[in-house]
Amino acid sequence: MNKMVIVWILNLILFNIKLNADSTEFYRLPYEQPIIRVNSYTSQINSKNCTFQITYPIIESIGSEISETNRAKINKYLKKLFFDARSFNNDVACNSKFRKVDLAYYMEVDYFITYNKGNYLSLIYNVTGYKAGAKEPSITKRGITFNLKEGYTILFDDLFSKKTGYRMNIETIMLESLIQKEFIAVESDFDRYRKKSYEYALFDTDLGIILDSKKEKEIFLKIPYSSILKILNNELFLN
Repeated sequence: MNKMVIVWILNLILFNIKLNADSTEFYRLPYEQPIIRVNSYTSQINSKNCTFQITYPIIESIGSEISETNRAKINKYLKKLFFDARSFNNDVACNSKFRKVDLAYYMEVDYFITYNKGNYLSLIYNVTGYKAGAKEPSITKRGITFNLKEGYTILFDDLFSKKTGYRMNIETIMLESLIQKEFIAVESDFDRYRKKSYEYALFDTDLGIILDSKKEKEIFLKIPYSSILKILNNELFLN
């Protein structure tokens, strides 16, 4: 076997190794086009000592994949979700016996879409409250994901196969990421972030998990799907 053939074979092997490594490292959700268009609407509500500015999404079908019934149901759910955010971190409580001496309170609710492809819509909504005289605003971030075709929300646990012991797997990855990013120093510190159900959002190549939304130390982890492929719910994401 001459040297040129050997070099060609070695290059082919190296190419295949790189190709396999890339496919493992960068898994992308297998959807290309959205089936909906999302419009934003803003309402301002003045209630006693409080002012609320709420920007919320309304979805419009751009294909036959989502039924009008499900579109209406999801829109109703989203509007209620965003308007109910008026109770988040609202220690002023819009005093029912409002007096001029009561502290003013201002809240903004808005959102950004993290994923809108195939049957799935995922977004993060931000609730920021400003109380007169406070040094810092109060901030809450939450995630919501819909299966548009079926018309229901997807909870965090629904993302994973129940046969895989997924909880231990995903929390181990979260723990390692928190230590690596120096949010925590030791494993026991993770207990204060451990939750029954995590706030999350879908991205093209990552699962975003919201652990803490405080302005001074926001903790938002992005976990590559490639590191959790074995525990994902195949019926949702791998078809």
